Amino acid sequence: MAKTYAKVNLAIWQDPEFRRLPLGAQHLYLFLWTHSTLSYCGVAEWNPKRIQAFTEGWTAADVQEAARCLEARLFIVTSPDTDEVLLRSWVRHDGLLKEWRMGIAFAKAYVTVASREIQRVIVHEGLLLRERQPELAAWTHPQCTPQVLEVLSNEALDPRERTLPEDPFGSGLLVVSSSVGATFGPNAAEGQGGVSHPPTTTTSTTTSTYISTTSDNDASEDADSGKSPRKRGSRLPGSFAIDDAMKAWATEKAPDVDLVKATDEFVDHWTGVAGKAGVKLDWTGTWRNWIRRRQTWIDERKPSAKAASPSVKQY
Repeated sequence: MAKTYAKVNLAIWQDPEFRRLPLGAQHLYLFLWTHSTLSYCGVAEWNPKRIQAFTEGWTAADVQEAARCLEARLFIVTSPDTDEVLLRSWVRHDGLLKEWRMGIAFAKAYVTVASREIQRVIVHEGLLLRERQPELAAWTHPQCTPQVLEVLSNEALDPRERTLPEDPFGSGLLVVSSSVGATFGPNAAEGQGGVSHPPTTTTSTTTSTYISTTSDNDASEDADSGKSPRKRGSRLPGSFAIDDAMKAWATEKAPDVDLVKATDEFVDHWTGVAGKAGVKLDWTGTWRNWIRRRQTWIDERKPSAKAASPSVKQY
């Protein structure tokens, strides 16, 4: 049955990351949110030439520019090879996994996604949602849980680990806000253990850190002006190695992970990531998140997680 309505969370206008978006990027995001082809796992048809035809004065180049901004800021994931686009937080904000029948629809939609990379990001977002809202029917109802768990047992990909396009509206700083109210943009999956937090009506303190792409002179200029110096990220140091404290943490939090193998994969991955996507403020924290995901994959593949009923076939 074709969808007639789209559910838009009004909290989007209180999200600081969404409000930082330029007009064209906001328009494209809302257009995709209401796209007629949007599936039950947040994936829609990606065709800039068709999209531009819906807005007077827009061109395909305008659409692509807005898309690069949204992708650089982690709102969407595009796959030009398969003509697909994922709205990263759509499943969480639509709320469909509160109903067990929609959990089945989610699992069926997942297997129709052609892009393997988009599928992996969907798994990542699903794992975060399950950690944040363990009471949802999709994880607890016997008629849909096995199918949804089968989806979540596949390989996950944190969208921050992808090679991202340059932000055409960037100002030289990638702003990473730790505001509790950030729920749609790059911090929608931030928080303790990588879990996002819902908007709140109470007053909260917002702090920001910055990954700088400008020259080293900026720090001295800030010092001369009396401003607090910006925190600077860095690429993975060649001397990166796990110490005793990291081993002790992993023993408690990820006892099934082969630390040597996982750390080698971590180093190989981040050494090969180009551009600003390979710049991090805290490499130990990034490593911990990497190890957590490995433990999650192991947990989801344990026999007890799949024994309830036949699994969803993958085509």
